Amino acid sequence: ETLWNYEAGLKYSRRGVTFNAAIFTSSIRDLQVTLDAGSCSSRIVFNVPKAHTAGIEAELAVSPTPGLDLSLAGSLVSAEFDSTLPEPLATSTGIRKGNRLPTVPKFQMAATASYGTRFSDNAEWYVNASFQHVGSRYTQPSDQENNPRDFTHNLSPLVPPGSVTTINLKLPSYNLFNLSTGINWDSGLELVAYVNNLFDENAKLSFDRERGGRARLGYNVGQPRTIGLAARYKFRSGAVVVAPPLWNSPGDVSADAVATRPEPLTTREREVLALVAEGLPNKAIAATLGISDQTVKFHVAAIIGKLGAANRTDAVRLAVRRGLVIM
Repeated sequence: ETLWNYEAGLKYSRRGVTFNAAIFTSSIRDLQVTLDAGSCSSRIVFNVPKAHTAGIEAELAVSPTPGLDLSLAGSLVSAEFDSTLPEPLATSTGIRKGNRLPTVPKFQMAATASYGTRFSDNAEWYVNASFQHVGSRYTQPSDQENNPRDFTHNLSPLVPPGSVTTINLKLPSYNLFNLSTGINWDSGLELVAYVNNLFDENAKLSFDRERGGRARLGYNVGQPRTIGLAARYKFRSGAVVVAPPLWNSPGDVSADAVATRPEPLTTREREVLALVAEGLPNKAIAATLGISDQTVKFHVAAIIGKLGAANRTDAVRLAVRRGLVIM
């Protein structure tokens, strides 16, 4: 599989406002796609000669008052095959020019809000809220052919032979809301109360079929509403701890020092910096934070620029020296 990616972007950061945007396109050769192997439960990996992705994504982060951070990010992506297999393979596999690539939503967005302040002389209180929207997708390329589709049951002893179930294989979009609040002591102890999937959204992540749909039919779904309490302790030895911003307020800093001081990192940039310091690649950072690879690239570039580093390794070195992270 070979991919050429072209992108152009812009970054803006001033007075508590950060904006990143990019347009991109990718040309893919020999794309690896997983397909059903006929009417059995096996899978095959097939190389599609040509495919492409193109889109735009943007992120806005604002810190209107001390302790309050707001962010909004979204992407609009077109990801399609540029090759068509000869019939009957095109219908059975879904590899047809113009069909969407599997698992890729056209639109997704996320919004976060967090507020934190000192709770006492040795502790900080915070509250976080997040919203995520993921657009419609297809589990496999073939799900776009003959959809909605009739599945005829022939194997289950509990279902009369010839019974038919009709399913729309286009996975619907879903929304997730998460809330958390906690107290973080300077000693490293943290207590958190959280609610994930506040409105108990039944998110359909993928469609699963056995024996080509002649046996089991089902969905892999997201986690239901989860309410919990968590206690954590951060040990300084061997762990990466995100430190507070170097400059919370001007205080008694001289005018010359204010003019030359480094631009502070946003909350999201400090989260990315901590994961970079742990040695995680961009894809792992994106999966951990629930953002796209492109957005991670922008954050890393912003961190390198703000720290005056030559590369990400140099950024970690400078961050450790300045107390932004503790190794």
